[in-house]
Amino acid sequence: MKYLKAFKIFENRSEFNKILNQIDSSMAKIIYQDESNNVIICQVNFDQLCELGNDTSWCIVTSKSVFDNYVKEGGQYIIFLTDQKDIKYTKIGVTYEFGTYVAAHLRNDDKISEKDLIKLLKSKHIPEDIFIEKWIKMLKIDVKNKGIDILDDSLFPPNIKYDSFIRLMNYLEINTNNYSTDSLIKMLKSHPRMHNFLASDETDVEFLITTMFLDKKSQEKAKTEFRSL
Repeated sequence: MKYLKAFKIFENRSEFNKILNQIDSSMAKIIYQDESNNVIICQVNFDQLCELGNDTSWCIVTSKSVFDNYVKEGGQYIIFLTDQKDIKYTKIGVTYEFGTYVAAHLRNDDKISEKDLIKLLKSKHIPEDIFIEKWIKMLKIDVKNKGIDILDDSLFPPNIKYDSFIRLMNYLEINTNNYSTDSLIKMLKSHPRMHNFLASDETDVEFLITTMFLDKKSQEKAKTEFRSL
C-alpha cells in the first residue's frame, strides 16, 4: 500500500511539472500554485486558452469573438487539479469580472456554481478572492473608508460596459443598504458614461434600479429621477 501511495505522489508531481511547463510555454500568468495540494491557477488570454484548453469542451475555445463576448472586461482563468480521479475535474475554466463570479465550467463544459467553486477553493486552501484583481480590492477598501464620493470616471476602465459597471458596483457593495438613495442617484448622474446609459436604455435602467436601490420607495424615486434625463 505504501508503494502505491508513493507512486501516486510521484505521478501527481510529474503531472504538476508537466502542466507548469505547458503554462510556461504558453506564457500565461500563474497566479497561484501549490504542489502539496496539486493545484495550479493561471490567467489566460484567448491564444493561451486555445493552447492550454484545447482538450476541453469550452465554447470560448472555438473562436476569439465568442471568447471576447463571454469574458468581456473580466479575467479568464484555468484551475489545474492534478490529483483528481474524475477527468472532468482536472481543468476548470473560471470567468470573473470586476470582483464578481460570472461562470465556471468543468473540463467537459458542465457548469459549476459559485457556491461549489468556493467550496472547492476552500478544500485546496486557496484564498476565496484569488480571482479578484488587486486594484479592485484596493478600490473596495478606499470606498469603505472614504465613501462613494471618491468614485469618479477616471477610476474605471475607459470602455467599461453597462453590465460590467453593475458587477463592479455589486462587488463594492454600492447599494441602499450602505448609502442613501440621494447619494446613489447623485453618483450615477455624475458619471458621463452612466448618464448616457440611463438616458438611452429603459431595460438597463430597470436592471440598475433593482440591483442598487433595494427598497420599493428608493426604486420609485430613482425611476422618477432617471426618466427625467
